[in-house]
Amino acid sequence: MPIAPSRKTAFDILRRVGSEGAYSSVLLAESAETLEDRDRALCHEVTLGTLRRQMYLDAVIAVHSSKPLYKIDPEVLIALRMGIYQLEFLDRVPAHAAVNDSVALVVRAGKRSAKGFVNAVLRSSARRPSRNEFADPVEELSVVGSHPRPLLERWIDRFGFEGAKALVEINNSPPPSDFRFTVRFDRLPDEERKEVENYAASVSTPGNLVEGSFRAGSSDRRLRELFEKGLIYFQDEGSQLVAKAVSGRPTDAVLDACAAPGSKSTAIARSIDPGRGLLVACELNEARANGLKGNCLRQGADFVHVIRADASRPLAFADGTFDKVLVDAPCTGTGTIAANPEIRYRMTAADLKDLPGKQLAILKNASKAVKSGGVLIYSTCSLEREENEAVAESFLAQSVEFEPASANVPGQLSDDAGWVNIFPQEHGTSGFFIAAFRRSG
Repeated sequence: MPIAPSRKTAFDILRRVGSEGAYSSVLLAESAETLEDRDRALCHEVTLGTLRRQMYLDAVIAVHSSKPLYKIDPEVLIALRMGIYQLEFLDRVPAHAAVNDSVALVVRAGKRSAKGFVNAVLRSSARRPSRNEFADPVEELSVVGSHPRPLLERWIDRFGFEGAKALVEINNSPPPSDFRFTVRFDRLPDEERKEVENYAASVSTPGNLVEGSFRAGSSDRRLRELFEKGLIYFQDEGSQLVAKAVSGRPTDAVLDACAAPGSKSTAIARSIDPGRGLLVACELNEARANGLKGNCLRQGADFVHVIRADASRPLAFADGTFDKVLVDAPCTGTGTIAANPEIRYRMTAADLKDLPGKQLAILKNASKAVKSGGVLIYSTCSLEREENEAVAESFLAQSVEFEPASANVPGQLSDDAGWVNIFPQEHGTSGFFIAAFRRSG
């Protein structure tokens, strides 16, 4: 029997995530056109579910395997994880299909000698569910929730055990499908625009944080068609909030210093009058810059000027060029683990030592492009203080011409210092940090 396309694609994606450091969200998007709807849904479920439950799945494998995990070939381990995930978490998948395809996948990967081993482990786990013992509740939450203990302990220190547990549960659930309209939608004739608007509203609910944000109730073919036509864009509401903090007058000159893939740039573009305002988006990597251009074009934001530039080095703009500058800095991304589950396994202590320095350097370079009286917005999709409050405070301490400013977001989202923290377990979106600074001199 041939291997189901959904499992074949999921296996290939998981192998690349493990061996190349690729991101599942990118690979799943690339594979979307090659799969039928039903296969696409199962591929997403198996890929993301296997990543979300990886530590727990490994604990199950360890109970039923005659070999220690470190001696199992990576391709064989992926097939085992996929098989056990389907056996334990997917009621509608027949056990024989999960087992047979997992065995076939290791053969396809050139590991024919592991056929009997994979078959034995999966059948043993199906017959005799494992019962792991844990030293303490933190270890149990770490293993069962598949979050490395050092990361989990950081969150327990900040949110308490129950808050961290709620965050783990959010991270192990499919993220909501938030979307917004695009510049291309804004240019539709009134009647057509109203019809699209009414349909989108009929299959969604309004967002809680951003006016004009919608949350789709379920996967919908017509919504995907509207996305493919460039009339709507799927973007987490927290990410939309960052763009909202930057959006302002139609005549503003705006710089997005770290723009790819363009989600925030294209959201900001809806507030810009291309005849009177200016929007510049920077990206260093050539492939990502081309992707950014394509994203702008598809959404009708063809007036966005995409420039290849390294924001960690001095930017080639005259001082005081822009009314608003956004620094959506590279970060650990711990606020987006629900959408990018592999992030939890990749974060290291070194990241929190190295990244803040880079973030601060980018912020300082970008600040020179802000006009007197203009606003600099700093954001990350991280939950970690080292990348958020600490960087914002260091910038203020070293940049006497800037002072704290209120971000253009609902007031209740700001804390006493004026910083904005969006937490998944509290706001139901990806996690983001936003800080605004005004240039006084």
